[in-house]
Amino acid sequence: MIITSNIKSKCSSIICFIDAVFTVTFISFIFFPLLIQAKDKIRVHVIPHSHDDVGWLRTMNNYYEDRPYCVRCILDNVYTGLKENKNRTFIYVEMAFFQKWFLTQSEIIKAEIREFVNEGRLDFANGGWVMNDEACAIKQDIIDQYRYGLNFLQREFGYQPRVAFSLDPFGHSKTNAAILSDLVFNIW
Repeated sequence: MIITSNIKSKCSSIICFIDAVFTVTFISFIFFPLLIQAKDKIRVHVIPHSHDDVGWLRTMNNYYEDRPYCVRCILDNVYTGLKENKNRTFIYVEMAFFQKWFLTQSEIIKAEIREFVNEGRLDFANGGWVMNDEACAIKQDIIDQYRYGLNFLQREFGYQPRVAFSLDPFGHSKTNAAILSDLVFNIW
């Protein structure tokens, strides 16, 4: 596979935004990037998104403040990156961290964040409080964690995510799929 590219990047301490167009001569992808074929070129879209564990090996506050994780730093950099370049987008997943960050922002920044959401530049997938463990979770726990996160998004942005995805599910259960379909997700 030969890849040529024109890459422009803006990197901060934790997160990089990369604006790239790749020309691929031969392609054999194991993963599923969003591909759009234009004449003799394939455009590969890198879709920046989050997966920040709320309490896996450390406490929520440790993940939020402490380096090298510093979710607060990630969200600060996402905000800066979206503000600097109107062509950038980001997908956020874990509402526990996002709500904690959002509620500490000034009214000016909150208004800018609402604008990013309205423009579709900041999007939310899942919308749950966390990305729950699908393999061994209790049905009511799954429902409650979605309710907490989705209520926040509705209250602050009038927003209902249409896409749910799980990057780190430790397996899939019928229960989780049934709950997601009942929550009006179009894709999961």
